[in-house]
Amino acid sequence: MSICDFLLKLFNCQKQKKVVFRLKITDGINKTDSVRRHLQEFTTINNKQAYELYEVTRLDSIIYRLKKQGMDIDTFKSKTTSKNGKGTVIITSYVY
Repeated sequence: MSICDFLLKLFNCQKQKKVVFRLKITDGINKTDSVRRHLQEFTTINNKQAYELYEVTRLDSIIYRLKKQGMDIDTFKSKTTSKNGKGTVIITSYVY
């Protein structure tokens, strides 16, 4: 039994279910519309999610276009350490 499982059992907690962000994309919908629908459904997206879910490599340009179309999207940047612990990584998230 891992320490996490032990603590969950000790405090009578349930594991959080993983949220799946995948929207069904039909033919004819472009990447901008995919990101728009994602923001309307889940309210937040970052570069990693955009790439994994919709193969979007330039999320910032799509967000720029959506802002020009009138969507009120805020940008948040956060710093975290890299996997090897030797540097910092800046994560940019967009919130609708």
